[in-house]
Amino acid sequence: MKIIVLGAGGVGFHLSKSLSNEGHDIVVIDNDPESINRVNELLDVMAIMGDGTGLANLKQAGIENADMMLAVTSTDEVNLLACMIAQKFGVTTKIARVRNADYASDNFVLSPEEMGVEMMINPELEAANEIVDMVRYPLAFDKVEFEEGRIILLGLVIEDNSPVLGQTLSSIVPQYQPLTFRSVAIYRDGETIIPRGSDIVKRGDRVYVVVKREMMSDVFHFASSAPYEFRNVMILGGGKIGRMVAKILADFKHINVKLIESNPRKSRYIAEQLSNTIVVHGDGTDLDLLAQEGILEMDIFIALTDDDETNIVSSLLAHHLKVKRTVTLIGRGAYMPIAKTIGLDMAINTRIITSNSILRFIRRGSILALNTLRGIDADAIEFEVPARCKVANKKIRDIKFPPGTIVGALIHEDEVAVPVGDSVIYPRDRAIVFSVPQSVKELEKLFCQ
Repeated sequence: MKIIVLGAGGVGFHLSKSLSNEGHDIVVIDNDPESINRVNELLDVMAIMGDGTGLANLKQAGIENADMMLAVTSTDEVNLLACMIAQKFGVTTKIARVRNADYASDNFVLSPEEMGVEMMINPELEAANEIVDMVRYPLAFDKVEFEEGRIILLGLVIEDNSPVLGQTLSSIVPQYQPLTFRSVAIYRDGETIIPRGSDIVKRGDRVYVVVKREMMSDVFHFASSAPYEFRNVMILGGGKIGRMVAKILADFKHINVKLIESNPRKSRYIAEQLSNTIVVHGDGTDLDLLAQEGILEMDIFIALTDDDETNIVSSLLAHHLKVKRTVTLIGRGAYMPIAKTIGLDMAINTRIITSNSILRFIRRGSILALNTLRGIDADAIEFEVPARCKVANKKIRDIKFPPGTIVGALIHEDEVAVPVGDSVIYPRDRAIVFSVPQSVKELEKLFCQ
């Protein structure tokens, strides 16, 4: 598929790298020389320096034959204009990164369709929704829905008191019948494992489990023998993301939210806007202030200022004071790999969240959806099974899958099942498969005609 990526910043670079690795023909346009040089040096894609809405640049990029436009610059209007131009050239899929919520509002003078956009993505809202999930599901570090939410993929952190510690995966399954689930990936000591039944669960493992929605709450017992809820939440930073998180959490009656903001004028404004949130003016790295505002009673501390160092230091202080969980917003991608090492529980980056959300939207070939999983080097891929592909009418145990892959769920005639070795994959079934990135292309060959 030919894809034009407008914008070579963090989001555009991440998208270009991921899609190029999957074999797509990528052209990147950006007016910043340093960004274009970085693309040329590190990626095997075509790079054009210039205005992404300029007709000459778009024609040089091959817009007449493009299948997709990903407009992810830092300017909403540029992204929307690029999608409008792409629509005029017959580009099938147009995705725009849009921060201004007014453009996506039902009351806006133009609908997304009239602007030629199939998907508008708001980075701050995407980040806020991820953080809210972290609060609502404290034992899960990731949650992905398939089949309109009927199938849930949960990323669980195995705690010290987990009842499955030291057991093999194959021995765990019979203990929890009739609960049906499948462990599809484990992240341990910096390595991603697509597991077998003989693999043993260890403390600190990050385990991805596939389960039906109605059984989701039962799966949390794998992570801890005493599942818990987060009731007391402290947010540092009253920017867009902080306000969004506080506003969403305020709708849950069992959750108490306290927000700290260093700017006095902004703190007064937020207090007027968020009636169900306690707003405090002060420095979130001040240990005395944190103690005064009840940090010792908090279940989770969420650092969302615009300054990485402030977020990191305040989260480390909260961790030192035995807060159960910290969530830290980090703008610099280079900090992300070391976040866990220095004592941060959960680190988030809006650029990575945005690009992963776009990847989840993109469709290609027999692949209905490809999800890049958080904190683990694996993908979740939803396939529709063609009649003449290599896996049709075969038992799972008889199919030679590429290394590092596992079938997590099957949907047959709208019935959802967690498969076993004797399960048969039929034409028109939908299969959710988990794979290390290097095996995705081989996997696609199995499921394509």
